[in-house]
Amino acid sequence: MELQARMELKRKRRKESNRESAKRSRQRKQQHLDDLNSQVDQLRTTKQQLITALNITTQNYAAAEAQNSGAAHPDDGAGEQAVCTA
Repeated sequence: MELQARMELKRKRRKESNRESAKRSRQRKQQHLDDLNSQVDQLRTTKQQLITALNITTQNYAAAEAQNSGAAHPDDGAGEQAVCTA
């Protein structure tokens, strides 16, 4: 009977150990999911900031292009580039 009692005790300990291990595994999985969701939020914010910066840069470029095309007159050579012949 002593052998059966020891085996039963070992079985109970093993079940408890497995239960705790599964609980830790679920907690790690949840933490990883939370970290990934946080990273997604951060990347979305960064993406929106980059889109805004790109739009501003594109508008500034278009304004500079319009200003440059209006400033260059074909008869005064303002739109020509200097050529180095050295």
